[in-house]
Amino acid sequence: MNHGSPYPLQNDRLLVEACLYQGDRAEASWEAWKNNVDFETEVDGSAFRLLPLLYFHLLQLGVEDPLMARLKGIYRRSWSNNHLLFLRAGQIINLLDEKNIPVLVLKGIPLTVLAYGNFGVRPMHDIDILIKKTHLTSVLAVLLQDGFALNPGQSLRYIEKFGNSVSLTDATGVELDLHWNPIVESNNSKVEHDWWADRVPLEVGGRHTWSMSNVNMLLHTLVHGIRYNPEPPIRWIPDSAVLINKGIDWTSFAHQARALKVGYTVMKGLNYLKTSFGVDIPASAIHDLNHQRYSLNERWGYKYAVSVKNFPPKTWSEKIVSNYFFYLRQTRFDNLLLQLAGFLKYSFFSFRSKSVLVSSLHHLYTRFTHQNRS
Repeated sequence: MNHGSPYPLQNDRLLVEACLYQGDRAEASWEAWKNNVDFETEVDGSAFRLLPLLYFHLLQLGVEDPLMARLKGIYRRSWSNNHLLFLRAGQIINLLDEKNIPVLVLKGIPLTVLAYGNFGVRPMHDIDILIKKTHLTSVLAVLLQDGFALNPGQSLRYIEKFGNSVSLTDATGVELDLHWNPIVESNNSKVEHDWWADRVPLEVGGRHTWSMSNVNMLLHTLVHGIRYNPEPPIRWIPDSAVLINKGIDWTSFAHQARALKVGYTVMKGLNYLKTSFGVDIPASAIHDLNHQRYSLNERWGYKYAVSVKNFPPKTWSEKIVSNYFFYLRQTRFDNLLLQLAGFLKYSFFSFRSKSVLVSSLHHLYTRFTHQNRS
């Protein structure tokens, strides 16, 4: 078990090695992994998602093993389910295209087509697309008319102000994550990052559309993957490795990571990929990121993001701490007073409370920040 860490413990690390290494090293990791786990009862969700990639890699290496038949069935099911998901994604893209609403497809679908080049190796359960925030109302109207419904427990008023995405599900159970920012760190208006720059063509379900550049896709993969999760997405490791193998403009990557204030996270991730799995990252790129000065916000945000904790938070104290670090990831206030005032405003929306005190502080904060920006 990973205990929620994005950095795999022994058994899952062996599994990742078997997916990434070549020759005898891959076979040795495979043998060690299958001898350490009960295939029937001890393969959890995060490990199970790597089994199609494991099968295809072992097949290419010519590995013969009684478990290969089981792995083949898992791979074929992933291949079939992904094709159905791609068809639905193509229908959604077509609906939005008819309304002249541009989209970028994110995460699993472009990774499948552009990075892995194989429909079976990366199972996925939802569709992720990026739109311009100015199109949010129009897109929701199109999707709701098409049979989608907002997933319960979401406040659009809160999400539009502080969030970066909204989740919907259609009548057949297909889930769609609609983003206007791929990562919450880019919510702040002071960070003018163009996720649409250098976009690349992509075909999904017979429809021509677009995805992010390799640089932007790697940024997204690292920041999204390197955080605590009850079922940790350890596949950020092979996803990142395959993107890096496709080629990265490291100068542009480092510049954009610093501008987005996620340099500390991606520095940690790249160091881990290189030292733990030998991913081919230029020493100059590692050196550049290792020798940057990172803010306390970035360091605290990273440490909290990868720490083991109760998730979702249960007590009020846990909720306050969780909300503070979520807010911290997107704040750019260097002044501690402004930061704390901004957190009160954020909490006002997050907890949906309207006490006289919070309302008054919210009003004071708005006046104070307006005067400072004038």
